[in-house]
Order: sequence, then C-alpha cells, then structure tokens
Amino acid sequence: EILSRALRWLYRANDYRIFWDEKLIYRWIAFNSLYNLYNQISGHDRGERASVVAFEEEFRSSTGQITQHTNLLASFNLQLDRGQNRDVSTQLQNAINSGDATMTQWALVCVYAARCSLFHGEEKPLTHVSNMIINVSATYLEEYLKKVLPEFVKYCKQHS
Repeated sequence: EILSRALRWLYRANDYRIFWDEKLIYRWIAFNSLYNLYNQISGHDRGERASVVAFEEEFRSSTGQITQHTNLLASFNLQLDRGQNRDVSTQLQNAINSGDATMTQWALVCVYAARCSLFHGEEKPLTHVSNMIINVSATYLEEYLKKVLPEFVKYCKQHS
C-alpha cells in the first residue's frame, strides 16, 4: 500500500498544469513514503534529515551519482538552522569538487532545505527559497526517484 501511495504522488507530480512548488511537495511526499518504509523495514526510528541520509547511503551503490543540477543546487546558498553541517550548498560544492561519493546525498539534503521552505518540517531554512530553486529541487528529486524506486522495490521484496 505504501509503494502504491508513493507512485500515486509521483503520478500527480507529473501533471503539466501544476506549479513547481506542488511538484516538489508531491515528489517529497512520495520520497517520504519510501524512506519511512525503509526505516520500518530496517527497524530504525530516525528524524527527517537522518532518514534522507540513511536512505541514500543504503541505495548509493545501485543508484550511482546523480550529477544533473548539482552545480545549481550548490550555487543556491541553501542552509538549515539546525543540525551539523548547516551550510548544505557548501557541503554539496565540496563533495562535487572532491568527487566525493556523498554528492547525491548532499544534493538531496539541499532539496530537503528547499522542501523546508514550503512546509515546516523539523528544520527551517535560513533564507527564502526562490521559484528557480524549487524548480531545480523538484527536477533533481524526480531524477533520483526514477533511479531509486526500482531498487527500493527489490529491497522490499528481499525483506518482506
């Protein structure tokens, strides 16, 4: 049921008539469904940001690096007001520059910062997030979900 719900949210996000902020929200809800199910299966109770990090780490080897739009996300000066490594755009730029395997993870944390500007989660962004940032974040998340979803389905089958 959770996978079905995630797919329905992804389907809604592809409606050409909706705005980019809605696309990001719908894609984030789908992503949230996936990483929460992952937490349930793996027996962990994590916060939002930690869940994103753990989920990406679990599927990194099968999804590979998603480089499209990372330079834009790194240039947006996205920051969070809580937790370690609050300047998430700088962390992403550092990962890009060094060829670090955590690049996709930092890009997803940047998307998380944009998401925080749309609906108040556990962390709030320190700066206003423009429509361009929302657009790039929604597009990046779509690319990630396209890659991770088949791998996550396999994971669910193996652990059911």
